[in-house]
Amino acid sequence: MSGIDVREARVVLRERRLLDVLDLALRFLVAHAAPYAALSAIVLVPCGVATLVVAVQAGWGWAFFLALCLSSIAEVPFTILGSRLVFEPDVALEAVLAASLRRAPRVAMVRLLEGVAVVIGATMLLLPAIWIATMFVFVTEIVALEGAGVTASMSRAQRMSTGRFGETFMVLLAVSGL
Repeated sequence: MSGIDVREARVVLRERRLLDVLDLALRFLVAHAAPYAALSAIVLVPCGVATLVVAVQAGWGWAFFLALCLSSIAEVPFTILGSRLVFEPDVALEAVLAASLRRAPRVAMVRLLEGVAVVIGATMLLLPAIWIATMFVFVTEIVALEGAGVTASMSRAQRMSTGRFGETFMVLLAVSGL
């Protein structure tokens, strides 16, 4: 990703409302459907097969748990692909997958810590769990794009969400499928 020129970006970088972001994201996905489809075949098909095998062998509860764990890691290549497609017309999927594999251990650790924090918050009341989940909704993207460590990424996620509870909560609902 050397030699990136921000002036060549095909998306104007400015503060946008949530609906504007979703509209731009849909247009971006349609414009880059081929690389996303290829990456989906490489990443999501094995995850789906593994989940189905676990469902048959151990039951759907374990399959759901595996799918939840795999989703945290499986989203990283798509985030990296999107960030590179903004600045580069052609992106090699091998480079995206290599960068994703390098970031995967940190993403897994951050998501594990986030899950523990949400569970602890849920034992107190539901509201602390929602607050914690909302606070760390962008932590995977921070690790994937900035290469930040565990504590640095959690601190940055907290700073990003400060004063934006409503917007980050809506993002949390959108990515959770609720």
